[in-house]
Amino acid sequence: MTERDLSVFFIPPRLFWVDAIKNGEFPLWNPYYYSGIPLLATLQPAVFYPLNILLLILPFDLAFNWIIILHFFLAGVFIFLLLREMMASITGSFIGALVFMLGGYMISVHNLLSTLLSLTWVPLIIFLYMRAIKRSSLNYVVLTGIVFAIMFTGGGIEVVYGTLGLLLFLALL
Repeated sequence: MTERDLSVFFIPPRLFWVDAIKNGEFPLWNPYYYSGIPLLATLQPAVFYPLNILLLILPFDLAFNWIIILHFFLAGVFIFLLLREMMASITGSFIGALVFMLGGYMISVHNLLSTLLSLTWVPLIIFLYMRAIKRSSLNYVVLTGIVFAIMFTGGGIEVVYGTLGLLLFLALL
């Protein structure tokens, strides 16, 4: 599943930090870009992203592809939950989930890995946010914060900012 930006911008730093961790080193610095750049302080390699644990368990190429596939599946599940929360029928929610997870935008960002890893969590955040407001529940507020942290570690900061803006808009409504 490598094309466009995957082979140049996303695979090399991930492969570097995975190899570093497997060799017992902490991946603070990537000496291979320019004259060296901070690796741990850069969001795109997603060193702290929880689902990247697969990169340490499975062979790299298999794990890399499964992470992409898993995010399409999760996006479908999360949009299904959101649509059910918005009182859509089961059939409508299922069709909406299929359209979202296999639609043009998700397909177009599969090769912009930081965007895909963060975008997947947007429907779940909206779902939890709506539940927190409807039920005045601190538990859902905490869960929303945890999912925001996961989204942030995915590396798509523009998705994080966009989601914050959307939640602000929903709060003002």
